[in-house]
Amino acid sequence: MLKPENKLSSYFGKTDAQKKENREWYQNEYYGAWHCLPEPEDLDGCKMTIGQSLRLLGETIVTVKNCNDFFGDSTRADMIKRCRKWWRDVSKLFHTDKFNLKVLDAGMRKENDARFSALTMALKALEEWSAVAHDKKKWREKNLILDNLQEWENEIHVPKMGTYMDYETFAPAAKTTKNIRLVGKK
Repeated sequence: MLKPENKLSSYFGKTDAQKKENREWYQNEYYGAWHCLPEPEDLDGCKMTIGQSLRLLGETIVTVKNCNDFFGDSTRADMIKRCRKWWRDVSKLFHTDKFNLKVLDAGMRKENDARFSALTMALKALEEWSAVAHDKKKWREKNLILDNLQEWENEIHVPKMGTYMDYETFAPAAKTTKNIRLVGKK
């Protein structure tokens, strides 16, 4: 039994040649464009974690230094900019309107819709996390309402250390000011 993506009848086209062309597009361009195909927990419609978002958008944090740079905002803006650009470029392939012009199979369409939604939510979650990270008052709130993130205290897995890091433990302590009194001679 063939999977729907291998059947010619799953693709648009008046001739077999056109259907084959659309199947090749699906197998080469569509699959080739994904950094990482979404896993079932990415497609469940729930809010994302930072780790999921980064993985889906093709960004990897492997070392503690990478994680600290991301948390410390030295690379986060560039990383989000790259993710946004990649999302914009590949949304031409993933967007439902474009995809449905090449694929007929209802199951494949439904799967693409879920994948596209997961990818879009991942980008929004990453942007939301960054916005909250810039506002220290906000991230210290106990009842912070998040639209795309599961929770503020999202952990990032650092494979080289075999551990997880989160922003709460990374966040530098607030600077304290010392009152210095200069005492003059009498």
